[in-house]
Amino acid sequence: KYTLSVSGEETSVPILIRLAYATEWTVVKENPEEADWITLEPETGNPGTSCVVKLSENSGTGERTVMLLVKTGDIVLQKISVSQAKLAPTASLESESLVYDSEEGIYRLKVGTAASKYTVPIKLHHIDKWIATGWSAWAKFSPSEGKDNENLIIDIPENTTSSSRVSTIWIYDSDWTALLAAISIEQEGKK
Repeated sequence: KYTLSVSGEETSVPILIRLAYATEWTVVKENPEEADWITLEPETGNPGTSCVVKLSENSGTGERTVMLLVKTGDIVLQKISVSQAKLAPTASLESESLVYDSEEGIYRLKVGTAASKYTVPIKLHHIDKWIATGWSAWAKFSPSEGKDNENLIIDIPENTTSSSRVSTIWIYDSDWTALLAAISIEQEGKK
């Protein structure tokens, strides 16, 4: 038995079929009614040729698995277990005020000393709810949870001190299992 594990994205994987003797092979799904997310091209061939396993995107709630059978006639020569992970949840924050730092993997919001308010639309991918958290005595945000395309409002009071200050807001999926985004708020001090 062989195992093939792939990510949740749509993908194609060629499988070279080698047989000890020259005979036509067939590849079938053990339970085809449960595996409409996978196609096989071609389903038949000769030794030394490939079958391409095509998997559609897995936007479901968990990993999915199917058993492929390599056969000649009614005889099963080999079993191949194909597992596909679910797509990882992600979020994009769509605000002109934010700058994404790809090296740090964080959104940055740099502001002056004046009080200000920012609206940040949150676009979700592969999930439908988010949770925001952060610890700050000065930067406030609301709501603490939302759905796809809902806004996070960041309220920043005036900085009356000469010191700059930093606060971070983290955005997670609703199960608290995946960090979707982080916003680092950097406010200047009075000069």
